[in-house]
Amino acid sequence: MIELLVVIAIIAILASLLLPALSRAKQAAENAVCQSNLRQQAIGLAMYINDSAAYPPSRAPKLWMQSLEAYVGDKWPGLVLEKWPADNIIPTSASATSRRSVYGCPAYSRVGGIYYVGPDYAVGAYGYNAGTGKQAVGLGKEILLHGVGEQRVPPVSESEVTRPNHCIAIGDSQILTSLGVNPGLITGLMEAPMFQTLLMFNQFGGANYPLRPSDIAMLRRHGGRWNMVFCDGHVESGKLAKFFDWNKNEVLKLWSRDDETHRVPLN
Repeated sequence: MIELLVVIAIIAILASLLLPALSRAKQAAENAVCQSNLRQQAIGLAMYINDSAAYPPSRAPKLWMQSLEAYVGDKWPGLVLEKWPADNIIPTSASATSRRSVYGCPAYSRVGGIYYVGPDYAVGAYGYNAGTGKQAVGLGKEILLHGVGEQRVPPVSESEVTRPNHCIAIGDSQILTSLGVNPGLITGLMEAPMFQTLLMFNQFGGANYPLRPSDIAMLRRHGGRWNMVFCDGHVESGKLAKFFDWNKNEVLKLWSRDDETHRVPLN
């Protein structure tokens, strides 16, 4: 009996040593797939720009990822959603191809992220460098690759991106969690940046905000790291502050097509 207990104890110790290594290996594999996906999207983006002489729009007449589908040879993964009640959406069945799609990050799928394209919005693993200056805290005017809403801008030409190797094109989406009857529904925004929702992290010198489910999901996705592909096609991986610390001018420039900060004070 003593020998059996000793063997069980040794197995338990070995398992405790092995499991963290296996977890790190799985994260590394997911990270490699994600970076490969972004690289393929960057190639599709370059082909689109070559044909259209401009960056794709964010939403109209097509969503940005739909504009690139013909160039990457893949579609945005689908998810059937059922509205119940009217103010909430419930996932009913996921696409079998969501993990294998160029647009399907396995780490985003692992944390429970959903993919959906509808008439008014889309959510998924990756976001495009588009939005409005009002949405991007610290950015004073429309200087992203494309605008949405009231600040929609004409197509951005390739020459308007002054430093392609220093301007983010597509990257890991910012994750949100729904409220109401289904608080665990995890969705990734198709557009970025949205700095104001990332200020809860202590390394930015802000208040000690408690982590929300969406923050935990973002930290779990790639072990606290983010993957971004730049307009010249190269992919970078880094911690949150590398891409989202709006206190640093160099970070603001990463989201700017003219390599300027356009900083405005926070309200």
